[in-house]
Amino acid sequence: MSAIEILDLSNNRLSGTVINTTFSIGNQLIIIKLDGNKLEGKVPPSLINCEYLEFLDLSNNELNDTFPKWLGGLPHLQILKLRSNKFYGPIRTKNLFAQIRVIDLSSNGFSGELPVSLFQNFQAMKIIGENSGTREYVADIYSYYYTNSLIVTTKGLDHELPRVLTTQIIIDLSSNRFEGCIPSIIGDLVGLRTLNLSHNVLEGHIPESLQHLSVLESLDLSSNKISGEIPQQLASLTFLAVLNLSHNHLVGCIPRGNQFNTFENNSYQGNDGLRGLPPSRDCGRDDRVPQETIPVELDQEEEEEDSPMISWQGVLMGYCCGVVIGLSVIYIMLSTQYPTWFSRMVVELEHRITTRMKKHKKRGKQFDTFENSSYQGNDGLRGLPPSRDCGRDDRVPQATIPVEQDQEEEEEEDEGSPMINWQAVLMGYGCGLVIGLSIIYIMLSTQYPTWFSRMVVKSEHRMITRMKRHKKRY
Repeated sequence: MSAIEILDLSNNRLSGTVINTTFSIGNQLIIIKLDGNKLEGKVPPSLINCEYLEFLDLSNNELNDTFPKWLGGLPHLQILKLRSNKFYGPIRTKNLFAQIRVIDLSSNGFSGELPVSLFQNFQAMKIIGENSGTREYVADIYSYYYTNSLIVTTKGLDHELPRVLTTQIIIDLSSNRFEGCIPSIIGDLVGLRTLNLSHNVLEGHIPESLQHLSVLESLDLSSNKISGEIPQQLASLTFLAVLNLSHNHLVGCIPRGNQFNTFENNSYQGNDGLRGLPPSRDCGRDDRVPQETIPVELDQEEEEEDSPMISWQGVLMGYCCGVVIGLSVIYIMLSTQYPTWFSRMVVELEHRITTRMKKHKKRGKQFDTFENSSYQGNDGLRGLPPSRDCGRDDRVPQATIPVEQDQEEEEEEDEGSPMINWQAVLMGYGCGLVIGLSIIYIMLSTQYPTWFSRMVVKSEHRMITRMKRHKKRY
């Protein structure tokens, strides 16, 4: 094994213990991945012989051991993953792990206080990676034929990193039994991108020194016993994309400004003493939950649906028809001297027409309001409201236009094509019928039937001609 530089046995069914003599003196190993197996026992001390080792992943096994502090003696070790094992006890270190960039000890049984010496030793984390235009990766010389992927928990989710940037600096000590206060010395690790101390038994206050972590992207301190106020200085962390302080004992007002204006309520839930936006109560105000704001566009649409549109074209059309019919009816009745039976016939006919129009309204009102989404996925359906009418082609309906643009187009269509509904026609018809009946009755009572009859016939002829022309156009 002395000539091997990469040992990847991850995600197999390996079991048992790793023999102590596996890693001999003088080996050239740079990457060791034994994660995703069922290895037991202790971490083999022979790993100290891997003096060129940069990447060590023993996660997701059943290793039962204390923290292998002697690994800190490896001068080039940059990534150490021991997550999801059965490690236990406190962490004790010396001045080691100078080059470490990713340390993941999550989901174990580590206990005791977070040692200040552990963070003091992370010298590589005290430098902010410079953006030189070229990306540098851990063990980059092997990237052209081997991908040293890594699964890390950052920004609240598990992510697989195909390759690990040297600027990707992560500390994950979550889901253990660490207690005591959060060391303020963590604020010296200015290159830190992700800090996860969630699901422990940490107490005390959030250190103000965290304000110095200027490139921090994810901070998770949830499910601890942290008390006090959230430091207002944390609002200066402009790279912070994920914040989780839920289920602690925090009190006071939530900071405002920059990234804190973007975090949701779930970042703070479980802290009954917190107040201020974004939670649903503001500082100095009552604790009532604000009502959900209804979008203006939707409110306008509902008002338009609730109030039927009555156009002047419909009123005028109904009015003209009513006048003509009224004039004709009275003229015929008085000319033929059959007012009684004819009047009953007209009343009955008018009643039937009105009844049918109301039934038609009931049938079509609700279906005229349904959108295409009510019928999508049924390719055999035709007719409005889908985007193809019966008897037309089967083109795929176009994408839905945003509300604002759709409203503008509807307003433009309203200007070009007037909307004529039955309410407007019926209103005009009633008025015209009454006026027509009144006029002809007065005229005939004053002995002017001849010239008026010619006028009625001529007006009726013009009306019929115009209606025929209008029908041919459309």
